Amino acid sequence: MISWLGLSTQIHMGLFTQGVNLNKTIETFARSKILEGLKQLDSSSHGVFNCMYGYEKNLTIEQIKAKDIEKVVNEMPPEKLDWALTQVEATLTKLQKTDEPKIQNSKN
Repeated sequence: MISWLGLSTQIHMGLFTQGVNLNKTIETFARSKILEGLKQLDSSSHGVFNCMYGYEKNLTIEQIKAKDIEKVVNEMPPEKLDWALTQVEATLTKLQKTDEPKIQNSKN
């Protein structure tokens, strides 16, 4: 089993780089951690995430923001997982420090 700390260490060592085929277990784990983090954030944060990672040429911004967050994460190319995980983690850390109301009860 991969620990969160172990994955974090691997990410910072550069194992999630463009053009590298990820181990499917690590890829699945990264996607689940991204979703876990996103579930703690509100819908406006989901909209921002969707704009960054769920862009489709023929959709309006409103349509992109409204996309299902789980679908966006599951369709992300593996080379984007590192940065997405880093961004979600940083957002949660920032919001916890500032006590902003964008973090939802994790039991939802």
